[in-house]
Amino acid sequence: MKPKIEDIKIDADKLQNELKLRSTRQRYTWIRKYAGGVCTNCCDIPTKRVSYDIGETKPVEWCCEKCFNYRKDGRGKKDIDKLLS
Repeated sequence: MKPKIEDIKIDADKLQNELKLRSTRQRYTWIRKYAGGVCTNCCDIPTKRVSYDIGETKPVEWCCEKCFNYRKDGRGKKDIDKLLS
């Protein structure tokens, strides 16, 4: 099961202008409108869309740059290295 990783292209300046002086719930609504969803881990603005093809279903995760790099190089890599050794 290899994930499909897509970059999300958004107009960051326009989104930041929309997010000023908004409540948390409204912020999430605007982020979903522009980026498709919020970061699965920290609820920040996502930069990557990660989808998995598992038969009939296709689960999707949204990741900001910080969480994506942590998963790729941080804890996730260490866990995989332990399993392989």
